[in-house]
Amino acid sequence: MLEEDFVRDLRKLAHETGLEGDSFESGHARWRVYSAALRIPGRADQLISALGHEPDEAIAVSVALKCIEELPEPLREMVASTLPVGNSQEFVRARMADLSVLDALVSRPGDQVEPASMERWSPWLQLRAATSSSRQQVLEYLASSGRTKRIRRTALARSKELSS
Repeated sequence: MLEEDFVRDLRKLAHETGLEGDSFESGHARWRVYSAALRIPGRADQLISALGHEPDEAIAVSVALKCIEELPEPLREMVASTLPVGNSQEFVRARMADLSVLDALVSRPGDQVEPASMERWSPWLQLRAATSSSRQQVLEYLASSGRTKRIRRTALARSKELSS
């Protein structure tokens, strides 16, 4: 059984997103509300507040990961802080660090990236960099030394795409 305050907050958030529902017992119903709220400007605080009371940790982490990708950097810390201390929060914080590196790759294309640094990147970050970086140095490294075949192929394809 979900907490009464949590359900009230979800119902309000659902109403503001145009989703109406009688029950939020289903994680799928809550996921739809969270996803819709994320797409509406000015609803981040309500979404983060509701997320802090989400009883299903898997849903909370999934929504948090989506939030930190779509919300501006100052709100990312608020999202991570809503999760219980432990593995879930650490995982989201690690992804936040990856996003900061990815943001720097895109926003500061002149900065050098050391191969030793790229070697320590998570597979998620390597794949994202392979799909979004325009730096030949990064793409060449990932094409030859990426952790997975998918990363290597993606980086090689992106490099060729940018060269043509």
